[in-house]
Amino acid sequence: METPSLMRLATVQVPTAEQLDTVNGLDESTVNAIWAHFVPIKTGVLNKQDVQEYLSFYFRTLWHFKPVIPRHYRDRSKDVLLIDREPLLTITLLVLASRWHPLAGPHGEIRSERIHWQLWKYLQTYLNTVLWGSNCTRSLGTIASLLLVIEWHSKATNNLSQLCEDLEDGVTRRPRAGLRGIEQTTKLPSAGQHSYEAASALERLNILSAAHRSSKMSWTLLSVAISLAHEGRCFENPLQHKSSACSETEKAEQEWTKLLCVFLFMADENLALRLGREPLLSESARQTVMTRLSASFASCLDDSFIWESTLELYIEHRKARQSIQALATGRPGSEYESPNVLPTLEHIQRNLARWRRRHKTGIEGSSSTLHHLLDIEYRYSLLYSFSPALAFWRHHEANRHPQDQATGGNAHLYSQFAHVTKQASQELLSIVVYSLEPLNLLRYAPVRFWAYIIPTSLYLIKASLILPTRPGEILENTKLLHALVGAAKRSSPDDLHISVSFSQSLEALLRVTLDLCPDDSSTGLPQTGQQSGNTIPSSSSLGEDENANLLMFNQFQALERMDFGSFDFLGNSEAWFAASDLIWPES
Repeated sequence: METPSLMRLATVQVPTAEQLDTVNGLDESTVNAIWAHFVPIKTGVLNKQDVQEYLSFYFRTLWHFKPVIPRHYRDRSKDVLLIDREPLLTITLLVLASRWHPLAGPHGEIRSERIHWQLWKYLQTYLNTVLWGSNCTRSLGTIASLLLVIEWHSKATNNLSQLCEDLEDGVTRRPRAGLRGIEQTTKLPSAGQHSYEAASALERLNILSAAHRSSKMSWTLLSVAISLAHEGRCFENPLQHKSSACSETEKAEQEWTKLLCVFLFMADENLALRLGREPLLSESARQTVMTRLSASFASCLDDSFIWESTLELYIEHRKARQSIQALATGRPGSEYESPNVLPTLEHIQRNLARWRRRHKTGIEGSSSTLHHLLDIEYRYSLLYSFSPALAFWRHHEANRHPQDQATGGNAHLYSQFAHVTKQASQELLSIVVYSLEPLNLLRYAPVRFWAYIIPTSLYLIKASLILPTRPGEILENTKLLHALVGAAKRSSPDDLHISVSFSQSLEALLRVTLDLCPDDSSTGLPQTGQQSGNTIPSSSSLGEDENANLLMFNQFQALERMDFGSFDFLGNSEAWFAASDLIWPES
């Protein structure tokens, strides 16, 4: 296969930047030359009609989820400009579209499958040029490409053997044997090395290993995107370096730069939450987004109110993350004695409630389906912020002082926050099942929404088993989670998508947890046997297939022991995936 080269386009005679503002500025021979020199077309991977069909699908269906590309490119007459100016971005769009969209005509699904894998090879090569410092890929389109690959993955990303090809054994297995030999004579760095090895061990055991790779891959891609943005001075005020009026082309570039800065900020905050790390963006860059860009970036977007509200929610979420992480400092377990926990949770609650009041009318009045996605973001903010209350409630219940028996003490207050979190998890999953899936939005949902759905479903199981419940609530939660299993199965674009393994694992987990609970319970499961309520399902109630059910029962016991409300566990979504390693080993 011919190695793609961005430099080939330099030989095509193109008009000036002013002429490129409209396709009418290109003569027919130039347009034909640009199409002919586009590498996937030149090498016969697909034809012009296929490219146009894929781009139409992307801008019609996926663009609204993450509008990091200026909307004037939604005009199909601008396809030739997109190919000429941003070939890497075009390849990225084609890779994503070919996974979710079968081509029209005979054998369209098979053709899209073949095209997807061939285009992936080109995308890998282009991304390599970014890493090795090629000037051809220093562009706004490259930053947009990296953000899109973070949001939606190719099939290869979900299949490690295809991602690393024949290098898999050499990259992962043989060096690991070498490390064992080194350990006998050399002391390895304890903290960092332990973290890498622990993550690798989880991946080898976990049916959701694609989720681990997704988070790590996304973090790496984001760091490259942020580096390119700083290199291009994207976070600086362009007016500081301009003394004359801007041309239309320069204005369009400034609008695109503004968009990318904001979406880099949101991706950084989201991944910092998922991985439990400090954000990659510098403080000055974050302040630029929160002060100078927040008020005007959405003016060039459809559904501008939705995106302004989303950015403000991310800013509130950032404050909540910082407050919660500040409580977790010090010796292990010291947060249980901290007098700042309840005031911190109450402060976060007021901030989120204020955001909700300010934006609720505009969100609910929006005709856009994107308001469902913002509702999910808001519920996950509640879940993340208040989920530690479950651990605090259990701790105070187990160590309640006699004089607190009548009033309940702090345990009662923590219980209220824990119930808020449980309600948020119910509402989040209800939106997924009864809003996103009927509208066919779940099929195209970006990766970050699956990073919300997976821990939320686990939390709802755990909270249902522990917290006191009203009569019939466990049955309602069980039905909701089974409906989620069905929605995930129906919404999978292919067998490699994370929704497939997630739905299978959740269905198996339900069989040994909520499916075994009485549907009229009014109390949850005790943690240590000191509280009254239901008992943990016993191995005698597991059914006919003794070996399989006993394995699943043992996995449920691991779920029961896992403290889903502790700071070190719920501080990041990656820990949720670690919990699923204990519960859902790969079969």
